[in-house]
Amino acid sequence: MAFSSGLSDIKLSELFNKVSEEQLVAYYLNINTIPCKISAPYRQDSNPSLGIYMNRNGKIQFTDFGTKDSGGILDLLMKIWNCDFKKCVDRISKDLIHINKNVEIRKTLGITKTLNHRTSSNIQVKFR
Repeated sequence: MAFSSGLSDIKLSELFNKVSEEQLVAYYLNINTIPCKISAPYRQDSNPSLGIYMNRNGKIQFTDFGTKDSGGILDLLMKIWNCDFKKCVDRISKDLIHINKNVEIRKTLGITKTLNHRTSSNIQVKFR
């Protein structure tokens, strides 16, 4: 499936060959650890209620516990930028040089991991 921006055509698979979901989260949301909970950047949220996590297939997902919205990283970026899918992909395509430069800077500074994955969860349950 190709999306036309008027300037260039890019396939979604081509986009993810050039940039990872982890890079998008690190660049646009300044998040270095998943799972995490942050304040929703697209609405007033005084109590962090936006959970960002990795699903079983290794894809980054979000759930807004305040509104019950959920989806993938592109869904989240569309919500933040208040745009449709095509405009979201176009914006990421235009930002690729900056995203990749950010990765190069992190490598130069000795920051080799752009994202930490917590592999275990501690769940506590109270019975009455």
